[in-house]
Amino acid sequence: MSKIKNISTTLKQNLRAMESYGESKHLNRKNGISSKEKIYSFSTMTTYMKEVDRFGSWLASKGMKRITIEEAKEQIQLYINFQTERGLSPYSINTSLSAVCKATHSNISDYDRPKRSIARIVRGVGERRDDKYNERVAGVLINANKLLGLRRNELKNLRVSDIIEHDNY
Repeated sequence: MSKIKNISTTLKQNLRAMESYGESKHLNRKNGISSKEKIYSFSTMTTYMKEVDRFGSWLASKGMKRITIEEAKEQIQLYINFQTERGLSPYSINTSLSAVCKATHSNISDYDRPKRSIARIVRGVGERRDDKYNERVAGVLINANKLLGLRRNELKNLRVSDIIEHDNY
C-alpha cells in the first residue's frame, strides 16, 4: 500500500464513500443489506469527519505524517488511551473511536475503551435559559428520569402498565 500525505484525507474519503443520505436503514436491514458500511445521517457524518481530523492531527503531532491506514490502525489504542488521560468522557471517547473505526474499517470491539454509564453523564452545554423554568414546572419528572435514564420519547410514552414492581428492590 502506498504512503499517503495526510492520513485524515484518506480516512475522510473512506467516510464519504459511506454516505447513504435518504436511504432507509430499516428497509436496508429488511432487505438483508448491511448498514455497517453506511452513514445515514448528515450530523453523524459531520461529527465523524471532525473526529477523523482530530485523529489525523494527533498522528501528525506524533511525527506520523505519512502513514498507511494499516499503520494508523496500530495507533488507535494509543489514541484512545491519550483521550482517556485527557479526561474526556466515555461517551466522547466512544464517539471518536466509532468514527476512526468506521473510517479505517476496524472493529470497535478490538479496542479497550472506558465503559459508558448513565450515572456518569454530564451535560456538556452548561446552564440553559429554560433550566430554571423546567425545574420549577417538571422537577419531579426530571428527577425521576435521572433515576430511570429513559430517552425523551421513551419517557413520553411510558404508561403505568409498563411499570413492574419487584419486592426485592
